[in-house]
Amino acid sequence: MSVTVKEKTEIDDKKKATMSVKKKRSFRRRPRKREDSYNTYAEQMRKHLSERFGTKRTRKINNAQETVAAMDADGCSKIVNSEKYNACMQKAEVNLLNKLYQIEAPERYLNCAWKCSLCQQRTDRSELGDLFGPYFVTLNSRSHWPSFLLKKSAHPESENTIDVWFHGDCALWTPDIELHGNKIPNLSDIMQKVWLQKCAVCKKEGASIDFGDRTYGHYPCAVGKGYEMDRLHLLARPRRA
Repeated sequence: MSVTVKEKTEIDDKKKATMSVKKKRSFRRRPRKREDSYNTYAEQMRKHLSERFGTKRTRKINNAQETVAAMDADGCSKIVNSEKYNACMQKAEVNLLNKLYQIEAPERYLNCAWKCSLCQQRTDRSELGDLFGPYFVTLNSRSHWPSFLLKKSAHPESENTIDVWFHGDCALWTPDIELHGNKIPNLSDIMQKVWLQKCAVCKKEGASIDFGDRTYGHYPCAVGKGYEMDRLHLLARPRRA
């Protein structure tokens, strides 16, 4: 059976129309499927994030409840740490304080006599109490050597480090001594100045309290003489008759 040119053209047009419809339908279905899967995935992620990073979450760690975030009575969020965490932080604070107040000794230093580096007295004086230290002072060839603490060697090194001790009251009444943690800043310079000043009462070096008229004295000497002690300005003056 022969087919005319017109009929053939109509058949070809129908085939093309059918193919175009199939292509359009197949093209439309794919996005819908992807959109549905994306919505499902997004919902799962929202649920997962809500469970993990919600306003309140508790979990068991070593049979102890740990609340990471919670709401207080006023409706404000707050962080609540576990007992294990608090104990760990408390231990870290104690270790830090011990490190701050622990005096770090240099690798090499000379041991001096166990007496106060200011008043030159030992710990057998009841009104003075115990000695605090050791602190460390560096001496060079131009420094004044405190012979009452340690005899100078015949061949000293170019730089020597010695340990020094103080009575609490003697250190408190020395104007330039300030304790920062476990260190006294500029201690070497302070001691050089004090060791060059002799006490107006006992005539020994190490005087740190201003007696007036360019004279200085030790704390126990001022107390023993009954001087008026000015705690605000760290001064001492003889009492008026």
